[in-house]
Order: sequence, then C-alpha cells, then structure tokens
Amino acid sequence: MQDHHSNLTKSLTKNTQVIQEKLNNTAEFTTRNIQIEGHNNKIHYGVLIYLDGIVNTQIIRESIIQPLAKAKLIPKEMFIKTLKARTVEKSFRQRSPSGPQIGLNEMFKTNINMIRSYIKSPELVVEMKKIGRYVQEDVAIVYLKSKVDQLCLEEVREKIDSVDVEYAIEGRIIDDAIEGYRPTLFHLTKTEEMPDVIVSALYEGRIAIFVDGTPEATVVPALFVQFMQVPNSYYEKTGRFANKPLFFISFFLTFLLPGVYIALQKYHTDWFPKKAVKIFFEDKVGFTSFWDMIFLIFILYLLSISAFRISGDMIIVASLLGTTIISSTAVQSKIIHPMSIVVVGTAILISLMFMFGGMGAPLLPLRIIFLIIGDWFGFTGMGIGLVILIIYMSRLRSLGVPYLTPIIPFHPKEFKDVIFRGKLKNLLNSVHLYPHDKKQKKQ
Repeated sequence: MQDHHSNLTKSLTKNTQVIQEKLNNTAEFTTRNIQIEGHNNKIHYGVLIYLDGIVNTQIIRESIIQPLAKAKLIPKEMFIKTLKARTVEKSFRQRSPSGPQIGLNEMFKTNINMIRSYIKSPELVVEMKKIGRYVQEDVAIVYLKSKVDQLCLEEVREKIDSVDVEYAIEGRIIDDAIEGYRPTLFHLTKTEEMPDVIVSALYEGRIAIFVDGTPEATVVPALFVQFMQVPNSYYEKTGRFANKPLFFISFFLTFLLPGVYIALQKYHTDWFPKKAVKIFFEDKVGFTSFWDMIFLIFILYLLSISAFRISGDMIIVASLLGTTIISSTAVQSKIIHPMSIVVVGTAILISLMFMFGGMGAPLLPLRIIFLIIGDWFGFTGMGIGLVILIIYMSRLRSLGVPYLTPIIPFHPKEFKDVIFRGKLKNLLNSVHLYPHDKKQKKQ
C-alpha cells in the first residue's frame, strides 16, 4: 500500500483503473467525468471518484460539482469525504452486556457503511448482484479479499446466481439457495444483526451477504461451534472459560431433558427412594407424563408464536391466561404433574439462548423425537438416537465445509476458540482454514 503515486500516469483512464484495482473493484466504486474550462477556452478533463453510500452526494454536488461548473478555484478541504447521515439504533434481538450495541437496519447502504466503519481497508470487497424478475433487489456479497475462503466464495456466487424468483423481500431466499432445497433440521447459514460480530466473521475468512430491506446479514459458512459463541466473551474476561461449555451442555439439555424425565419415570423409578418417587413421578390422576409433556410443549409453543402476532398489550393477557390455566387449574386438579411443568419449562427457558441466529429451529422437533424415544425405549434408545444425531450432523455441509468441524473432522489447531475462548492475541493472529469435501452438486 505504499508509493501508490508511482503507479499513476497522465492518463485519466489508467489512473481510474489503478485506483479501482487498489479498492479490489468494489461495487461502490463510482466515477463521474467532469470538464473544466481554462484559459483561452481550453478544456481540461477530470474525473471525480468516490465510494457510493459513504460520501454525502449533496455536499459533492454543492461543494465540488457546482464550483467546478463555474470554473472557480476550490480549497482542498472540499474533497474530504463526509459520512452520510444515517439512523442507527440499538439491536433488540441480538444483545450483549458489553461491547457495541448497535444493530443493522433495513437501509442497505447504511449497513455496508457500518461494516466499512470497522474495516477501513481496501481489502474489503463488496460485490453487488441483482435477484428477482418482477422487481430486482440488491444483494451484496461482502468479504476480505486476502482472507476469504475462495471455494466458499465461488459457491456463494453460483448459489445466488441460481436464484430464480419474481421478487425478493426477505433474505431467507438467499439462505434457502445456499443451504440447498433439500430439507435439513439444522440451519446451514447463520443470521447476524450486530456489525461487530459480522466483522469478526469476515476476519475469519467467512462471507457476509446483505439483502436490501433486510435488517440482518447471512454469514457463511456456518458451523455448529459458531452458534455456541456469544459476543461478550470477547469483550470481557468473565465467562472466558465457562460460557462455551455452558452453551454446549445447554444445547443438548434443552431437547434431551423431557425424554430423560420420561425414561426415569417409566423405567428407572427403582433408582430413587419411595418417597422421592411419589413426589417426583406419581401423585396425579390425569394423563400419563408423556401426554403432559406433549400438551405443555404445544401450549408453550403456541404462546411463543402468539407473542409475535398479537399487540404488545395483549401479550400480558395471554401470558396471565396461559399461566392461570396451567398452574392454577391443571396442577391443582392433578391433571398435570408439577414436575412436568418444571421439566418442560426449564427446557423451553434454556432454548431461549438459541432463538436468534438459526440454532432454535431444530430444538422443537428434536425435543419431540427424543421424548418419544425416551418413552418407548428408555435411556438405551436415547443413547442410540444421540449417536445417530451426531452422525447426521457430521454429514451436513455448509458450502462444502463439514458442519461439525473442527470437532468432526478433528482439527486441533482450531480448538483455541471451541471449548473456551483462548487468548485474544492468538485468536486475532490466527489463520482460519476450512476443510472442504469435493464440490457439492447443485441441489
């Protein structure tokens, strides 16, 4: 990046190309040809170069274009870029107790500006694409040229080019194209709303995809271990060794807990004293605990859905009504065992840790599946089911990268940020490599 002036010539076209290449042909690179009338009516040609969305075009027009049109000398300060005014708000869905609090919004260029405010380097590349036949929407592929995984980048381009829809008003269409249209339990893309998290992913060689009108970015490749990360682990010392193990345990606990309770009640009550058996497993006259669990999971799932479909004032009413029906009526009449509410409520509460980003999607079906397995086959069946689940996860691919890497396949050099957060100096200086299978066939 030194001695750029040595590459410049007297040719405007060549100089423009040099600057564009130094900026890695980013899609925001904009030029405007200008003419200045000099002495003896001699015409001088020039070119105005700027990055669209970062500069204030009104100031360019008033302070540069108009004075040049009048052939007036203007001070050098007028060429200094001015950041475009933008509205940035606090992220409400993805929050952190420390570190930056701002989140993306629906303004496409504003989101790109926020990423550029973190990465002030010409290595940051923004590739623009269009999707939609009826109305074409802007899609930006953002990455760091020197760090990006080239195989993943090539596949992202191919996947986005293959999108054939009339219109796109949501970024989920991009997620579907990248994941492939074969259904999977797990998300193979990761949704992010906080710019600092996205920037960290770019430094790790991953790719961020922005869709105009969507206040989120899709980050790929998405690996299982990355869903266990929380931003505050990197901003403070608290939780450096505890957060990630806690997330791993919580993930399995949230869908295994109801099945474990049913297996204990049906097959292993002899492990407990008679008094404990009566308290924790008996003393009810209604349905079996299996159907208690199914009912509670169904009701709590309906409450979680209704929370986003009714007005804010009605949320309190719905919560009080649901609590009254479950706790006061069903429990007091001994239709539902209190431990069923404790177990299901704990499992649902833990699952809230994974609601944003994509990891919440598989939890409900997995909870039902292992509940059925625990009721029919006990711990033996649940153990076999867990092994099958891990094998299934190991066969998933995000842009050709194994979903469970660096655990399966095992890459010990990448473990400095898997079980616990390693030293920041080592993390920041690490080169992340993503193992690839043979290139996946188009789904």
